[in-house]
Amino acid sequence: MSENHGYRYNVNKLMLEFPYYVNEFIQSKDTVPLSIASIYSYCLEFRKYLKWMSENNITTHANIKEITLKEMENVTKRELEAFVLHERLRLESKCGSNTHTSALNRTIAAIKSLYNYLCEQTEDSNGNTYMTRNVSRLIHIRKKKRNLTLPCGSIGR
Repeated sequence: MSENHGYRYNVNKLMLEFPYYVNEFIQSKDTVPLSIASIYSYCLEFRKYLKWMSENNITTHANIKEITLKEMENVTKRELEAFVLHERLRLESKCGSNTHTSALNRTIAAIKSLYNYLCEQTEDSNGNTYMTRNVSRLIHIRKKKRNLTLPCGSIGR
């Protein structure tokens, strides 16, 4: 079994857990086409976010498949920031204080991508997007600090 086939299998398995609108997002990324490894990464981030919503009473549903578009649209900035903080603290305890930025940025980018899709790239039976309020636009990705390295022997020139 090829690695891509393994990713496809895992994506299909995760899609069984998701609400229809997340599955539509995933299918839309297949048409781009985005690599199946990237789509799998998105799925992992979405599952983490939706489970967090359920565990923290952001939604009334224990099963993430039942989380409604209205509940997604009604997530507040404070709630989304709480998720980001939860993830940052989890990653810091797992990876150390300075090595988590890329992983956290990946999580935020995935969530932003889903919200952008739901607010800008969907269409219901009336021709309207699924959601109008995009809370993710209020959350920003932190740029990773870069160390400036100078070529050997360039100091003092």
